[in-house]
Amino acid sequence: MGITEWMFHDVSPHGQASTGKLPAAGPDGVERALFAISMGSKAADSNIVERFVWSAVNIGQYDGWIVVLTDAPSGRYDVLSNWTDKAIVMRPEEEDIKTHYETANMKYKRFKTLVLDYVQRDSRLDNVELVYYLDVDIVFGYSIWSLFKGLEESYRIGAEYSNSSQVGKSKALGKMWMFQGNSNKWKIQGGQMILDRRQSQPCLDKWRELFDRNSTQSIEKDQWLLMEMLEAQNNATKTRDYSSLACEFVIMAQKPFIDFPTATYIKRKSRYLKRHKRKSLKHAPLVHIRNDGNTNHLPEKDMMGFMMDVLQFQSTTEDVHGLLKKPCMEVTEEKNTNTTESAE
Repeated sequence: MGITEWMFHDVSPHGQASTGKLPAAGPDGVERALFAISMGSKAADSNIVERFVWSAVNIGQYDGWIVVLTDAPSGRYDVLSNWTDKAIVMRPEEEDIKTHYETANMKYKRFKTLVLDYVQRDSRLDNVELVYYLDVDIVFGYSIWSLFKGLEESYRIGAEYSNSSQVGKSKALGKMWMFQGNSNKWKIQGGQMILDRRQSQPCLDKWRELFDRNSTQSIEKDQWLLMEMLEAQNNATKTRDYSSLACEFVIMAQKPFIDFPTATYIKRKSRYLKRHKRKSLKHAPLVHIRNDGNTNHLPEKDMMGFMMDVLQFQSTTEDVHGLLKKPCMEVTEEKNTNTTESAE
């Protein structure tokens, strides 16, 4: 399904866009929330949360709830109120922090399994039906309404479809939606999830159960656990025995909704934009600038042209909030591989 056109104007890095924004509930009456997690001192010292929220509001033209779960010092993200009155900054509960993992950032990744629990804790979110969990190193490159409309219509997400006689109920206890992986090894993405509050809790509970096993303490990537759940789903499909299946994953195509630019691509496009100053690139609604795309080794100067284009900065634009500054994030190097992953 193609991306729905959505016109927007007057994007300014000093404030929020003046036109074209969506109300808290979209034109279809569905109330949604974005949910991001930012943990650790390096994340707090960077401007990655500001970049996420600013681009959601100004480039994504989003005016709904944005939840940021963070262990940063109190008041660290007061600046978010300059751009939206619907930013909710939450702190993790001590009881939710598990430390039995050999890889430190796994204790942060476990919070993905608690997204709906934290949404439940704030009454302002009571009317939210769909929660879009997104890794905080995502930048919004286009209207987010095109993402909502495209994905929800294509994959029949939400009350409109779950109550329809044309859509069969999941044979599993729960259901959630995730993007296709970037390789044959990783067939599913762990950095973006669509959660339906009526259906997705059993999936998160099962994922958390796998996180908390003693045998999980040595893993470096939460995708291993997702792959285990996906294998259970595939086995249930083969045997047609769904009696013990906790979760059904619906795997969504990446295009045209999300881009995963590699370091090589970003560097090449930055050079191209430097030579062709009147040119611009076409971006997906979500642009995931990942450490495991080797951007952690890419100098900031080699990313500048690409990042300015995504954020729609002009050469004369003053970067008041340091949105173009490359975040210095913790990186996990998986044993016996050349892949890396950010702590987000």
